[in-house]
Amino acid sequence: MKEQFYLSIQDLWKRKKNAFSLLFQMTLMLILLQFIFNAIFDLQKLIQEVGRLSQDQDVYILVDYTSLENWNDQLHMDNLEEIEQREANLTWFFKHLFENENLGAITLMRTPFFPSDERFTPFENERGSTISFMYATTILEDYFNLQTTAGRFFYEADYVEVGVHIPVVLGHDFNGIFEIGDTFEDRFHGHLEVFEVIGFLEADSIYANVTYSWDIQYFDRVVLRPLNRHHFQSNFQMQSILESSMYLIPESTKQMREIVAYAEELNLFTFLFRNINDQLELLVDERLLFLQSQMFLTALVTTLTLVSFTISLLQFIDKRQYEFGIHYLIGATNKDISIRIAFQIIPFLIIGNAIRMTLLNRMGYGLLTLGVSILLSALICLIPLVRMSRLNLSSMIRWRIT
Repeated sequence: MKEQFYLSIQDLWKRKKNAFSLLFQMTLMLILLQFIFNAIFDLQKLIQEVGRLSQDQDVYILVDYTSLENWNDQLHMDNLEEIEQREANLTWFFKHLFENENLGAITLMRTPFFPSDERFTPFENERGSTISFMYATTILEDYFNLQTTAGRFFYEADYVEVGVHIPVVLGHDFNGIFEIGDTFEDRFHGHLEVFEVIGFLEADSIYANVTYSWDIQYFDRVVLRPLNRHHFQSNFQMQSILESSMYLIPESTKQMREIVAYAEELNLFTFLFRNINDQLELLVDERLLFLQSQMFLTALVTTLTLVSFTISLLQFIDKRQYEFGIHYLIGATNKDISIRIAFQIIPFLIIGNAIRMTLLNRMGYGLLTLGVSILLSALICLIPLVRMSRLNLSSMIRWRIT
């Protein structure tokens, strides 16, 4: 078998231009396949997650329809009293959402984090940092079923009191790099803040943000800090949170109307509210259209790859018939020749999957893609092996293509 594998490598090297073209097609097919699997199963997971969130209670999002004119007026305020009044309005509205015992609120704002601490270096790439800051509210832990593998989640006091350090809960990927009690510094919005690690989330902790995304989001590289307005250095932070995505869990639909009216009354935002199930329907329709186009492209590339490999192997068999005939005369069997042909697919399978895993190492369902790639490789070999089995020794000896 080793000899047949060595011969197959030599065969590929003799037609290396064709081999590189086939490798590109194989790799592209595998990457597209993994994208498809990831999209399909993540969409299914998103639907299940939203169903769980809204199973016992209605959950709403706010859709911002604030006019550009309103934004311009607020940005160009030069009257001190107007500025102070707006800052007060922001505080009142913030407290109405996030410090209201009759309303559950979760901010889904995710801010890129660019720490200077060298311990975060493994989480940087050529595109920059892969780490994000998120704010935790009092209901976040229970609502998203978050569990800590070490340490603890936030106490009630963490959301209202100011200590020497700001407590943070880190995603699972930071476990082993940091320990409970470790501290690190960062300049957040220009102000130096010191954070203390109090816990680590378990691996693959997820949440669904249907306000804008159809993808499941992961907490693995998130730094969670408590949403405590006493930590804010400016009203800009408060406004950013109010403008961002959030889930609201009211006692009734009437309360949502009151929130929208209150924002309008304070001359801050023009909101509409929408149930997350209605939002999910819009996302699913959009996602299915995207999936259809992606599946068509994947099917096209897969078909071209299968045809290209099959034709290449058939041409190889035709050109090597005389050589195969000689091998048969000196004792080779059908199994030996079949292995030599089949082994020509293995390098493409190994290298293609290695490239795929390198490029998409953060994407799931890699084993499923690997399994499908092995199945497709077996399918590629089917026609050439059938062709080989139908040749007889006399025709092989007579058939010599130079």
